[in-house]
Amino acid sequence: MHEAIDWELLARYVSGNCSEVERAAVEAWANADPAHRQLLEELKETWILMGQAHRPVSVEAAWQRVKVQLTAAHDRAPQPIRRRHPWSVRVLAVLAVALGLALLYAELWPSKDTGKAEVETARVFTTQRGQRATIQLVDGTRILLAPESRLEVAAAYGQKARDVALVGEAFFEVASDSAHPFVVHTSRLAVHVLGTAFGVRAYADESQVYVAVRQGKVQVRPDTAPGMLSVLLEAGQLARVVGQGQLQVERPANLEAYVGWTEGRLVFARTPLREVVQVLKRFYDVEIELAEPSLGDRQLTATFEEAPAYQVLQIIAATMKLETVRDARNPRRIVWRPTPDS
Repeated sequence: MHEAIDWELLARYVSGNCSEVERAAVEAWANADPAHRQLLEELKETWILMGQAHRPVSVEAAWQRVKVQLTAAHDRAPQPIRRRHPWSVRVLAVLAVALGLALLYAELWPSKDTGKAEVETARVFTTQRGQRATIQLVDGTRILLAPESRLEVAAAYGQKARDVALVGEAFFEVASDSAHPFVVHTSRLAVHVLGTAFGVRAYADESQVYVAVRQGKVQVRPDTAPGMLSVLLEAGQLARVVGQGQLQVERPANLEAYVGWTEGRLVFARTPLREVVQVLKRFYDVEIELAEPSLGDRQLTATFEEAPAYQVLQIIAATMKLETVRDARNPRRIVWRPTPDS
């Protein structure tokens, strides 16, 4: 079933090191057969469970070393002559790929306990559409990384300060350490904390940036407007960066719409449909097009808890009086247009 798969290409894809052309090729292969899509999702999950990238590396060189290990192991293994059950072929294929990914991960990021001096470098964690990751830092800080996001942990993390840089969305549960402030840097603001739980959203393709505090206190300072004063946020409060760097504070804020995703909930509170579409694209890895720009102004109020993509799309279409047009060539792409009676 998977004989024609380019395993090296899949390895680059799941590790986030493929080109746009290669990404499109893998997606086309996955869309061609539900079994392909299922296998690809299993590989993504395997990669996330093993951890994310610590730094930019050469996947091609590492994969060549992995192939040598896999080939050597295959040559050493006994070859019993017996008929395999049909279901065992796929099981063995998945196990082989899981083993290959594990070896690839070990090649890319070997244990630092090698006795050799290494130059410290920043660690980079990334997620693609439809992926989430949990990151545990050495000080006990726990970070939930949302889909299509990038987090960079400074090489000197914990020495004088605990600096991280975020593009995308993440929720932070920061371990308390008064001697080493924790700072989240985005393109438009910096968040300073000592120990707390809060969410930050700062996607490169969105004009608004927000900070939502669930526990403790954080200090928010706009980076794009040096003359602006910082704001102290307490639990239950939210701040947005709008316009030329002004901070807009909500007291109290409806935090569920901003951090509910960390517990499997997507919460929309009078959210414009154009923003809803962006969230669905990231969390479900689907392509959604609005047939008319004015549809983006419609507002949705709804909560979805651990709901599959097809169910969420059906409910939104019915609620917003939208007709769904599916792409025959790409089952993950739909167009929403108004129903005749809307």
